[in-house]
Amino acid sequence: MSESLSSTVVEHYNKKNPSDLAARSKSRIFYMRNFNNWIKSVLINENLKIIRNDNRELSVLDLGCGKGGDSLKWINGKVSKVTFADIAENSLEECKNRVSKVNFETNFVHIDATKELLKDKMENCQLHELVSSQFVIHYSFESFEQADTFLKNVSDSLNPGGYFIGTTTNAAELIKRLRQTESNSFGNEIYQIKFYQDNKDYFNLFGVKFHFKLEGVVECPEFLVNFEALVRIAQRHGLKLLFKKTFAEFFNEYCQRPEYLYLIKKMQALEPYYPQDLADDTSKRLPGDYEYIDQKLQDEQFKLDLKPEETYATLSKSEWEAITLYIAFGFVKETDLKKEEDLSRNSEIVFR
Repeated sequence: MSESLSSTVVEHYNKKNPSDLAARSKSRIFYMRNFNNWIKSVLINENLKIIRNDNRELSVLDLGCGKGGDSLKWINGKVSKVTFADIAENSLEECKNRVSKVNFETNFVHIDATKELLKDKMENCQLHELVSSQFVIHYSFESFEQADTFLKNVSDSLNPGGYFIGTTTNAAELIKRLRQTESNSFGNEIYQIKFYQDNKDYFNLFGVKFHFKLEGVVECPEFLVNFEALVRIAQRHGLKLLFKKTFAEFFNEYCQRPEYLYLIKKMQALEPYYPQDLADDTSKRLPGDYEYIDQKLQDEQFKLDLKPEETYATLSKSEWEAITLYIAFGFVKETDLKKEEDLSRNSEIVFR
């Protein structure tokens, strides 16, 4: 990231204070945050299962770890080693405190992974079976050089056959919504996005900046991730795309599996919805925010099919509009080094 933008992002995450559970439960996006955390939990668990089935050591790089919010996932995943890396020094210190008593080996690296190489920051830069980078990679798309450095860090950190997983904003959806407005901004009461360019017909591969504000979570500049460009740069470093899914697609694929259906309830990833006459407080409901379930509850048979102790699990329309701005993705590091070199040469012609 440019020096000024890098400072802005670091300052934002260093200042960001984790609220207590009581305060978070009253947040307008309490269920959305839990839903996004459920997505990360499933994404991480599914890949750890693959590695575990191959009898490989569970060594992880948490790239863009922040304050260590995914540390419980590494504990539950029974990993043996985790390297935590982040650009925000204060966040990394809090991460150290958070994982001070975990039962796996830890390393900590203060790094701008879009400009610096991990191998230059660590005396013994070990290889991992998994690199996880959650809601981070979009910061690297300020320039080709930064995206290339970021993905080189990913590849250099993986054993052949290792996995790179992550989440980021969905550029196609962002552009679609932008083109549906008459201005250069859009959003609702919980999120706002403002683009810094007026031209809606053409977007560069890199450096397309927008300001993203999500209530109580994010308020800083980000960059569009041209996913085709991401795939081609990843190929330069021997990383092959396995999947790209919207959060809606990912949820639909895994939500009915018993272990993940249970996790939805445990993590409160969906909101229990009571009909108007049974709800304790409906004053905070915005008109139309629960229109889907309100329509369903007009069907007497639907209500009869609900067991007496059941409520309908849902999300508000406002939260769903924000959730569907994101995608999850996965890559694998290929083992054919000659193929990696050939892809690198071909890609250089495209991105030069």
